[in-house]
Formats: sequence, C-alpha cells, structure tokens
Amino acid sequence: MKPPFSSWSILLPVFLVLGLSSASWARFHGRFGVVIGPGFWYPGPYYDSYYDYPYEPYVYVPYTREATPEERAPKPDESRHDLTFIEGQLARAREQINYDFEDGDITKEQRKMAHRHLAQIRDKAYAETKANGGFITGQQEKELLNELRGNPTPTYSE
Repeated sequence: MKPPFSSWSILLPVFLVLGLSSASWARFHGRFGVVIGPGFWYPGPYYDSYYDYPYEPYVYVPYTREATPEERAPKPDESRHDLTFIEGQLARAREQINYDFEDGDITKEQRKMAHRHLAQIRDKAYAETKANGGFITGQQEKELLNELRGNPTPTYSE
C-alpha cells in the first residue's frame, strides 16, 4: 500500500512558500509571510529584492586637470616648534660620541671635532630661535636634524 503523503507532497509547498516570499514582501507591507534574506539587521535598499531602481555603488568623479609642478611641490612647514626635540637629539649624539671614545672607536681629536660640530648645530638652532621670537619652523627643525644626522638638505627645484 502506498503511504498517504510522500516527501514531495510536503517539500513542494514549503519550496513554493519560500520561493515566493521576500524580505520586502513580508516586512513592511502589512502582509503575512516568511522573511527570507539577510534579515532586519541589514538596512538599506541594497538588500531589498524588490528595489525598483539600480543601486550605484560608485560615485561619479569628473575628470580633473593634471597638477602643475608648482602645485606638486611640497609646501614648507611653517608650524612653530621649540628646541626640546633638537636638544634631546644633540644630547643623544653627545652620549654616542662619548661612548665611541670610551670604547676606543674614535680618537680624542675626532671626539673634539664631533663635539665642535654639535656645538655649531646648537648655536645655529639658538640663533634661528632668537630670530623667530623663541620658536623655529618645522622646516628649520628638519634642516637642523638633517645636518645633525649628516644628511644633505633636499631641494625641490625642477
């Protein structure tokens, strides 16, 4: 004898209900239904299956002209700095010179020359600070640090 209900007689109506229901159909239109989809925690029309107009994920950006070399050159840093960082770097350099001398890596004459170079940098920093009313600009600080580290100052001329 054949069973009264086959598996298809149960699964077919379930698939039919699931296939015809959507998140927008069941959620806010005053109808009953099963909510199928990402759920209520994904707001917005992108996840709605009956969204009437196309979703545009990218904003149109019109073509802009290419920048001239003057516009591309970096602007000088005019922010105000005190000498705290420079003095810390000078102290660190002095400690390194003294360590190298005690370790035997440099001679007494080389140590004197290195200390003289640090004193010149310190005097230059104090002179720039006095000229600017107690502060130096960021660009001046970069130049002093490059001089302290032995790097040449870059120029941006084309």
